[in-house]
Amino acid sequence: MSKYITDKRYFMILILLILIVILLFIGIILWPSLPHPLIEKGTPLYTPTITPTPTELPTNFPNVISDYFDNQNMTNGLLAGSVVLVLIILLGVLISIRNNEK
Repeated sequence: MSKYITDKRYFMILILLILIVILLFIGIILWPSLPHPLIEKGTPLYTPTITPTPTELPTNFPNVISDYFDNQNMTNGLLAGSVVLVLIILLGVLISIRNNEK
């Protein structure tokens, strides 16, 4: 009976940790849209000074597909997807280890 209780607690802790990680990544994705409490609207902390520097364009581009240049700033989805895959693999390994011990 006690082994069943510990297995149930182990499973609940594992589910809780997975939910915490998912909530953490949702918070990371939403972070730029959250308002900063110390900054009032309309008052920037500093005014950036932009000084353009002339840069020559390259004459020969690397052999890279054009999708890379179109989607170079969209890494949040890639990061979230890779984390989900790592969690799936980790969960599978933990379940496999637990089943082999029985």
